[in-house]
Amino acid sequence: MSLIEPFLDTWNDLKEVDVVLPVPYTKQRNYQPASEIAQAIAKHLKVSYSGEVLENVSSIQAKNMPKTERNLKNSIAAKVKATRPHTILLVDDLLDTGSTMEECVSVLREDPKLKKIYVLAMTKTKGES
Repeated sequence: MSLIEPFLDTWNDLKEVDVVLPVPYTKQRNYQPASEIAQAIAKHLKVSYSGEVLENVSSIQAKNMPKTERNLKNSIAAKVKATRPHTILLVDDLLDTGSTMEECVSVLREDPKLKKIYVLAMTKTKGES
């Protein structure tokens, strides 16, 4: 966290954030990096964290699909809707094509109580040469 805190402290839009969400995982593990990072960011920002809003309803991992054939439509579902207006920070540990993040944002936008959605990916895969 010590590496990201200076960036978080200078990103003024984060002052609007009410809750931090992780991008939902596809593979069950003991340690979910996006969830751990999102929890730490929420703690730093002194806002709520929830890992119960989005759910990956597909068993296919996006990273195992050819980039040109990735269609993640309907692979993410909202488990709950907001009960009051919120501004969201959606956090992922790894960004490849952005297709998973895109689908998460698409699903979140269906909730009329969400005012704004910000996204943050901690690392990016190497581009193809």
